[in-house]
Amino acid sequence: MKFSLYFLLILFTISGYSQDTLHRHYILLEQYVKLGNNLTKQDSLNFQFKGEDTLVLVSPDFLERNNNGIRVEYEPKDSLFLEIYKDVVYGKMNSEQREKETMKYWKDEIKIFFASGVPQDHSQKLMEFAKEISSEIDSLKITKVDNKEQSNFMIYYLNREYNIDYEPRINNRNGGYYINWNAKQQIYKGYVKINTEFVKNENDQVQLLFFHFFKSLGYFKSSEKLNCESYLSACRVPRRLTQSDREILKYHYSYGICKGVILKTFNELHESMQKTLRHNPKAQLYVVHSE
Repeated sequence: MKFSLYFLLILFTISGYSQDTLHRHYILLEQYVKLGNNLTKQDSLNFQFKGEDTLVLVSPDFLERNNNGIRVEYEPKDSLFLEIYKDVVYGKMNSEQREKETMKYWKDEIKIFFASGVPQDHSQKLMEFAKEISSEIDSLKITKVDNKEQSNFMIYYLNREYNIDYEPRINNRNGGYYINWNAKQQIYKGYVKINTEFVKNENDQVQLLFFHFFKSLGYFKSSEKLNCESYLSACRVPRRLTQSDREILKYHYSYGICKGVILKTFNELHESMQKTLRHNPKAQLYVVHSE
């Protein structure tokens, strides 16, 4: 498997017993070579074999000396969760776009600017919502700024009084969101628009505001596998933040998975990790991020 910015690091710990317990650390031969190490005769003499895998004995400080990136422990999930997550990130199972879609995420802090047409209590509610969904996610920072030039996310209401359409590519009558991302699939700019000429009820305006903002955090799609009340369900009903929404968002911003990858790479990652865990339950699995 090849990853543009990431690779998998599998550490095996094998214990021997005498008067004291002895722990020896091994990594896969192919990973040892990928890290730029030349095999020696002593390396070959110390090989261990696990099924079809060849393991190389490494010193306790090997990972620190050879790791040029950030090493994060792999975060396993069950198959049911992963199927829902893939619906949300890559689209429906049979859609043509699914195989080409990439995982998109915010790497930098989200700095929100509210245009003058957004009621103060609506902006306050949105920031409370943002705090609630990001409070347990270290890699997702959301703040409010008072200067448009300092922002990378703009929220505005469109109506007769406030008629500047800052992002006309949001062409749904009631409003929506629009995001931009770079070649690494990192989102760097976003907009949410609510057209209050068509959405008259204030509760509906806030509902839509929360809904579009949540989906803009990962270019999320809908899943028919989720309960209707979820922001990421396929139902057209009032939503609320569910435990499933929280879990999906937290996982999306975990660095225990590869970031910005296509579906094929995502599947290969988990198949490789799960196969390793089935054969070696005590294996320590890591995703290494080069930047």
